[in-house]
Amino acid sequence: MPSDHFPQPHSKAASYDFTQDKQNQAQTYVQRAYAENTLISYQSDLRHLTRFFFDLAADDEISQEMLRSCLGEIDVSDLVNYLTTYAEQLNPKTLSRRLSAFSNAFKALNLVNLVESIEVEKTIRGIKRLHGKPTHKHQPVLLEQLEQLIDSIDLSTQQGLRNRCLLLLAYAGALRRSEVVNIRRTDLQWLPNGLILNVYGHKGDREGQGKKLAIPFAKNPKLCAVEATKEWLECIDQHEIKNPYLALRISKTDNILDKSISDHAFYNMLKKQLMLAGLDAKAFAPHSLRAGLITQAAIDGKPEHKIMAQSGHKNRTMLDEYIRDAQIFDNNAADFL
Repeated sequence: MPSDHFPQPHSKAASYDFTQDKQNQAQTYVQRAYAENTLISYQSDLRHLTRFFFDLAADDEISQEMLRSCLGEIDVSDLVNYLTTYAEQLNPKTLSRRLSAFSNAFKALNLVNLVESIEVEKTIRGIKRLHGKPTHKHQPVLLEQLEQLIDSIDLSTQQGLRNRCLLLLAYAGALRRSEVVNIRRTDLQWLPNGLILNVYGHKGDREGQGKKLAIPFAKNPKLCAVEATKEWLECIDQHEIKNPYLALRISKTDNILDKSISDHAFYNMLKKQLMLAGLDAKAFAPHSLRAGLITQAAIDGKPEHKIMAQSGHKNRTMLDEYIRDAQIFDNNAADFL
């Protein structure tokens, strides 16, 4: 075959017009590989590391060039020195998270990943052994406490209708607070048995596929997330609200605003509601709603695969921990005394 029948080679520059817009888009894709809260933590960790090696003010911006310079100049002994310096000041879990941030930065900048060195691995293992602390767990909100929480809500107000809707959806769906504040109208599908909630961008949703949760009508009307959501949407419809999210801000005069709340605002709302219910606000957190559904379901003998379907756990490790806590007194080895 004549050589002129073969495709002619062409330059890479002619094939790929990698404009600034495309670079920005590529960077967006890279950032979306991690949950937003994870990115915020990682950025904070990288600033901390850079300031450790450079004499910088707390409010100085850390550029990518500065980070590359820092990570490119340090060696394994420097990283071990960093860990040793903060071994007694910071929780070992915090140091482990920082190592994850550093590791990702080394990879992103195509540098030798010092975090994978045997010296660093042994150092963090020793820190965990010597300075490890018991994990502080917030209590799960069980059924009785959930009733107290809902009873404390003033349903004559728009704020009360919103709070009841968000709290019951968080509980029935075993949702994280970041998932609760991101629920939109279009994520709801109404069915005769209840509603289907489509949750996107959750912690385990690395591929962006989302998950479907069934929220059934509750036996106790007071605790029905389906009815609470209907009432809240009816309330929203009475106002000219264009914001698609359910977690809307409420003014001090109890007016619905066309702005959504943050997950931190949801936490503050829960704390206030806990205090109104006469519960210890320090003993609970937003995760207590998620943990409460899982724990209560285990107490009530729900099949484990059904609990996992609702909670979104992909393996049993964490689920087993909830179940152990729920069943800690069941058939206890010392109950013959």
